[in-house]
Amino acid sequence: MPSGKVAISVSSKLAVPLVFNIEDVKRLRERGAVGILCGTLPTAAQQNLFLTVPLRLMAEEAVWLVASGYAYFLGDDVLLQEALEGVGSKTVEQWGREERRQKEQQLAWRRQQRKEREAAYGGGGDGGDRGDLAAEGGDGDGARRLEEEQSLFIETCNESRLTSEKVRAFSEDAVLQQGLVNAVIARYLKIGDYLMFKSLREQNYFLSPGARFGARFIAYPGDPLRYHSHMAVQPAIDYYTEAVDLQQVVCGGRLGTGVKKLWILGGVRYREVEAGADQLLECGAPVSFFSIEWAGFG
Repeated sequence: MPSGKVAISVSSKLAVPLVFNIEDVKRLRERGAVGILCGTLPTAAQQNLFLTVPLRLMAEEAVWLVASGYAYFLGDDVLLQEALEGVGSKTVEQWGREERRQKEQQLAWRRQQRKEREAAYGGGGDGGDRGDLAAEGGDGDGARRLEEEQSLFIETCNESRLTSEKVRAFSEDAVLQQGLVNAVIARYLKIGDYLMFKSLREQNYFLSPGARFGARFIAYPGDPLRYHSHMAVQPAIDYYTEAVDLQQVVCGGRLGTGVKKLWILGGVRYREVEAGADQLLECGAPVSFFSIEWAGFG
């Protein structure tokens, strides 16, 4: 893992930020990035309460993590294509030899264990000798070898050896990283929502998607496993130019009261910074928040 950063997998075409490593998911939660588990357990395929990796991140979360230096984007399709171009027959043969050597080492260890058990239970060394003699040609040894092979522990690596050698170079390639960031921004990100997300994260709020409460984000004062959400945050508006519909304020206030949350409006004060849209991702812009609630309720 380059420089202790978390790998966020994206496709250059789809650009959906996903995290597949369990340890990375834990580390992201420590950073305040919650995400949504969207994988399905084979034993509980219809149970939405028992979902597993990958963890899907909001675009704002992914870009904020990369911009803050906590993570890097890993373009799966580009990485796999580059990795395949660099693999030849000699590499594949070498991998095969390594796998066969590991298998033989496990078999030798199993045979040694069997001999020790036979010796401990009074079999002496005869069992091992008979097995070795039968190895020259006999049905008994064939069955025993088959039994030994079936008892081997085959370890499946968490990372593909095809791409593992290129991950570090990929994460340090500034051009590729910027291209993936741009792909995520172009498809999913609105600069105002990102600036509002960044401001709330800097105030130590945990954020998750808020569509089920009629909002852009749901804000928690701490880890969602310990706290209920306090605020339903609406999509960002331009502080100086966009009007606020009073009917929307009334509806939002009633909605927030009904779900026991503050209904939050956020306005970005673009006029107060002299920066282009691309520079706002790094330098940011001041954001003002307003809470709406019905008095006398709750």
